[in-house]
This record gives sequence, C-alpha cells and structure tokens, in this order.
Amino acid sequence: MFLDDRDRRDFLRRLGAILVEEEVRCFAWALMPNHVHLLLQTGPRPLARAMHRIGTGYALRFNRRHDRVGHLVQNRFRSRVADDDGDVKGLIRYVHANPLRAGMVDSLRSLARFPWCGHGALAGERAAAPFHAVGAALLWFDANPAQARARLREWMDLAALEPDRLDASKPHDETPAFAGLVALRDRLCALHGVDRAALASGARDRATSRVRREVACAGVTRFGLAATQVASLVGASRQAVRSAALRAREDGRDGVSG
Repeated sequence: MFLDDRDRRDFLRRLGAILVEEEVRCFAWALMPNHVHLLLQTGPRPLARAMHRIGTGYALRFNRRHDRVGHLVQNRFRSRVADDDGDVKGLIRYVHANPLRAGMVDSLRSLARFPWCGHGALAGERAAAPFHAVGAALLWFDANPAQARARLREWMDLAALEPDRLDASKPHDETPAFAGLVALRDRLCALHGVDRAALASGARDRATSRVRREVACAGVTRFGLAATQVASLVGASRQAVRSAALRAREDGRDGVSG
C-alpha cells in the first residue's frame, strides 16, 4: 500500500483533508506496510463515505505514480464500535503499538520518534498531524495534559513488555490487565470475607456490594478494561460498572480503599 515516504505523506494529506471535511475526529493512527489502523469518532455522515473518499483518491494517485492498474485496497474497511472509556484507551494503545508489534521499531522510545504513527504526538515527542485530535485523545487519560501524558506512558508500558499480547481481536480476559483485576478481586474477597461465587451471582449484602464496587471502579479506572468485561467478573450490569467508575473519578479514587 505504501512503497515510499512520498506515498505515506500523500495518504496523510488526504486523510487530514477528508476527515476535516467529514467532521471526523482521529484519536489514534498508524500506517503499516499493507494496511492502516485508525481510531475515529464519527461525524454527522456515515464513516463509509469518508473511508471511500480516502481510499479511492489515494488508489488513483498511487496507480498513476507507480504505473499500475487495478484495485489497491482488497476489501472494504473493517470497523467496530468502542464499548466505553476503557475500550477507547485500549484501542489507543493497540493502534499505536502496531509498529512495535510488527518489529518496525524496537522500543517505546523509538515508537515516540516514529513518523508514521500518532504515539509521538500523544507523548509530546513529535508535532501532531493536522488531523490528529491530540488534546481530545489525552482527555481519555486525564484533564491535565502533563498528567495525561504521564498516565499514557504508564499505559503504553504494556506494549513494550508484552507486545504480542496486544491484539484488539483477543478477548479482554486473555490480557495481563484482566489477570491483574482477577488478582485484585481475589485479594479483596479474602480481605472482606466475601465468597467469589456470591460476588459473581449479584448478592447484595454490605460486604459483597463493597467489594463489587471497588473491583468495578478499579477495572475501568486503574486497569483500563471495558465495562462489559468488568461486569461479567463482578455480577453487575455494564451501566452499574460505568456509574461506579464515574463516581470514583469524581472523588479522585481508583476504586480501592482497603
């Protein structure tokens, strides 16, 4: 899809112009040799329209420049909707870690200098692409930009430690973050004398409710998991997990008090 940096610059120019025209915001992006990853917030029109405009214009120009004919993009773009705040944060990490996972760079430090990925802009190491909504992306981590970047660096550490585990197609319960939440659940259940089966069943006695609330908060705010995955662990609805995490954020807590 990209034979040289001129191709990459042309694609980014088209991406910037069309996303602005279509009122689409980009939180994360990465150009790979034969595909592209984007984390987008859709605008008033269908996303397919913007993607069609980007792909068609780029393919026509690519074919002219490289004296080729035929399709450049094999299939229609694939997409899925982010579940919640934790999922968005996970997708930012997943998208920006792709060059690391593919061996195009060898460390987070190198990734921050890599020109064909948005991580450097979020980390404050590179100028942002015109279409990259850096300020909006950092808000997922903290309202204060400096604190947001510090949390982003911590969040990206997993990408360097276990890049092969970062796959958006894998269920969350295969990730180290989910394993960490399970360990926290077990510790809190032991501390408060709560049976894990009772927690998962939705029991509402005082001790069980407290553990459920604290695990739910930590799952979203500390471990960055999707509310749907946390809900299955603590016997609560997705909305209840979201509400608990929101209250924890407002109180400046990570959900664990004991």
